[in-house]
Amino acid sequence: MAVFWILAIHSLFLLLVLWRADAYSFYFVDGKRSRTVKSRRHVLMFAYFVRYLRGHKNYLANTGILWGLALVLPVFFEKTADTFALPMGFALLTFNTPVCILLSGDPALERAVRFLAGQGKGFCIPYGLFLFFCNFAADVIFLCSWQIQSGGVTARMAGMAAVFSGLGAVLSVMLEWFFPVRGWKIESDLWHHPRKYVVPGIMLMLAGGISHFTK
Repeated sequence: MAVFWILAIHSLFLLLVLWRADAYSFYFVDGKRSRTVKSRRHVLMFAYFVRYLRGHKNYLANTGILWGLALVLPVFFEKTADTFALPMGFALLTFNTPVCILLSGDPALERAVRFLAGQGKGFCIPYGLFLFFCNFAADVIFLCSWQIQSGGVTARMAGMAAVFSGLGAVLSVMLEWFFPVRGWKIESDLWHHPRKYVVPGIMLMLAGGISHFTK
């Protein structure tokens, strides 16, 4: 059970890091109305992301569904070796399209972030930490469910979860920063853009490689 305390402490640390992160100027869309939030040096980035999810209930619901999937995945992998099931599970749980299209889904926010000097670093690092937290939360649920179903969760498995969560977050941020989805007309176009398969595809190939060399 010590591994679960490690995971819990690690998640708490990430939450504190996000809570202390600063943002300068962001554009927030609240339902059908849009309004500009003036620059504040000490606006908490984490609070912004929470407001973003609260303002997009379908995005929040999708994240909840993904975490629900993490809870039941061990049932589907019940008779599968953990050297295959765990990497595949971690890879699948990076497939959270709504939180990975923050800039693509809000062109005004993208313009604001790119316009202000130094905002690349000021935005991408906290955004990456936020995505890491979302990914890692899903992985923690997956591991806890795996422990209940099959047992045998180790610190090595927790470390693998952290690696998959971190790599998935970094790749998602890089895609958003360098290759944002533009020219979409309705939200459905954005959600179904083929780019959403890039990061999960890379993670699944990585999972396949890990399972091959560790079996």
